[in-house]
Amino acid sequence: MYLIVSIHKCISILLNKHSLLQKITKLFRQAGSSLRTELECEVDNDLIMVLDSSAGMKEDEFRKAKGFLAEFAAAFNPHKQNRLGFKVFAVQPQTIFELTNIHTPSEMKTHIETAPYFGKTQKDAYFHYALLDSFNELKHLNRSLVDQNFLLITAGPGKKPEKIALEAAKMIKAGVNNFVVGIGERVVKSQLLTITGDKSENLVLTTDVDELKRILDKLVHLVCSNKVS
Repeated sequence: MYLIVSIHKCISILLNKHSLLQKITKLFRQAGSSLRTELECEVDNDLIMVLDSSAGMKEDEFRKAKGFLAEFAAAFNPHKQNRLGFKVFAVQPQTIFELTNIHTPSEMKTHIETAPYFGKTQKDAYFHYALLDSFNELKHLNRSLVDQNFLLITAGPGKKPEKIALEAAKMIKAGVNNFVVGIGERVVKSQLLTITGDKSENLVLTTDVDELKRILDKLVHLVCSNKVS
């Protein structure tokens, strides 16, 4: 009888430890994947992602925004008919990679997260150069019957608003879908709405860079035309 009770206690202890281990493992997974989305965009897309690298985006904010973009891109990367490009800018944009579908998820993540920060030397953000450069790339590498998308993430106002409006209008007239994420209090909402063609549904505003994790799935839905698996 004593042996049976002892065995029962041992089994109970082992089961409790196993349950605790499962809970700890789950917590670690959740902590390590706080930005990950379970969504995958399987609608053919050409998407150029552009990140403000001027002083309007503090260096730590820039680092976090790159991490967010890496997770966002991961929703598009598995579908090989999707092509992604990535640029950073303050004045003239720097292309990190042109529209392509050759990168593995790991390679794309590395390219995004190692993009340079210009804010230490360049204070102002010139959106219109990024718009122009992205539009030229979309035109040059155009695929018929494939959605063309542009995504800008910024934490400050852009210089020369009249040129921003002009370049945005050219893109929209050509059928490019413009999306903007504005971070913090320094962004000018009317300016960002101009980039979207006054489509308020294509503009997402967050109070700070840490809030980006809350809009990840929403942004994937927006850019993927609400057709995700």
